[in-house]
Amino acid sequence: MSKAGEIQALKTFAERYGDELPSKHELDVAATFQLSWDQLGETARRTLRAIAEMAPAPVPVRILRTVLEMEEIGLKDPLGNSLAELERLSLAERDEECGPSIHRLVRSFVIHIIPREESLHAAVAEALDREMVRVKNQADTQAYRELDQIVPHAEVLARADGVWPQTNVDLWDCVGTHHQNHGRYVLAKGALTASLQEAEASFEPGHPSIAISQSNLALVLQGLGELAEARDLLRRAYRSFLDKLGPNHPNTKTVLGNLRSVGGEPTD
Repeated sequence: MSKAGEIQALKTFAERYGDELPSKHELDVAATFQLSWDQLGETARRTLRAIAEMAPAPVPVRILRTVLEMEEIGLKDPLGNSLAELERLSLAERDEECGPSIHRLVRSFVIHIIPREESLHAAVAEALDREMVRVKNQADTQAYRELDQIVPHAEVLARADGVWPQTNVDLWDCVGTHHQNHGRYVLAKGALTASLQEAEASFEPGHPSIAISQSNLALVLQGLGELAEARDLLRRAYRSFLDKLGPNHPNTKTVLGNLRSVGGEPTD
């Protein structure tokens, strides 16, 4: 970015986030962020950019190691060195488990000023998707606690531009399932509704992803006592599975059983 372009970008950032910055010091704060960024080495910059792809909440170090492909080998730990560099310049802090987080204004600055690295964005999406799918493995007892740390980042990514639609559907589905497993049915309903909306906006009517989202949301609605809505979704899911997979497929049979459990029957 040219110097003129850099100054204009700082002004735009200061105007956009002025209500969150100290009064009459917007440009000073933005310039301070820029000065700190300029002092970072390339590895620390990429680390900060990866953290900025996620929520302003602690990021498990194992996720960053996966995204950045920075393993600790003997005495060499490029990720640890990068995080120490970010802490030294007050761009990040770490929790008791050494998970780094950045303030929402630092995150906004990085997103606003620094061009997105698409390969890094894709790596974050892949890592979070792979992590959240652990919710479906009942034998993974650690997932019950660990995924609470991942959910805020999965939600931010699911709302971001440039994520493959099926990944968005899957992320919202896994977030909803996680909340459901914890008995947080209202939160589960919100996430599974988002999963269904994404599926309906991305795929043709009758697509299996839509039917799966309908079925998953219906089970949460059943838990909330919203039986009429659950029956409607299950009828639609059953029709899709019946048309695509036939009456003897396990998905078709499962949805039919769920429909009958809420007092419903298929319609012609």
